[in-house]
Amino acid sequence: MKLKAWLLVAGLACAATAASAKTTLISETDWGTHTAVEAGFDNFQTFQSKDWFYDYYSFSLASTASLDVVAFALDFGKGRNLKNAEFELFSGTQGSGTLVGSFALAGLGPITQNFNDLSSGNYYYEVTGQVGGKHGGTYAFTSSLEPVPEPSTTALLLAGVGLMVLTARRRGTKS
Repeated sequence: MKLKAWLLVAGLACAATAASAKTTLISETDWGTHTAVEAGFDNFQTFQSKDWFYDYYSFSLASTASLDVVAFALDFGKGRNLKNAEFELFSGTQGSGTLVGSFALAGLGPITQNFNDLSSGNYYYEVTGQVGGKHGGTYAFTSSLEPVPEPSTTALLLAGVGLMVLTARRRGTKS
């Protein structure tokens, strides 16, 4: 009888430990070639409170460009928030990339970050943190593509402006 009671207590202890163990939430999204505007978000539920999350958004740039990111985490105190939330941009492929830049996701206001003069190639965003609120947590972001003009385009533009100035000067001296 004592053995059965001991086994029952041991079984309940194991079940309680398994029930309190938190999981790691991993999400992967492949955007392919980055279009003018891409968006990402995640909404964690009450049962995921205290879980760690790792969300990956991979994409490629067809040419040299800059990216403007606007991100926010909904923070409503202990009710709905994220802890230690970090937003990072890596060049390369997931797991072996090189960090380009990062910022913390905190507070109620939007956070704007620019990643300038990125060369063509593969990139990915990594959004990580812990679900801190007893009612879950949420983040969202947009990634806007801003093409960087090629040097030849800039030179052509400057040559055109120079011709306009020269033409204006010639007209000014004839009168």
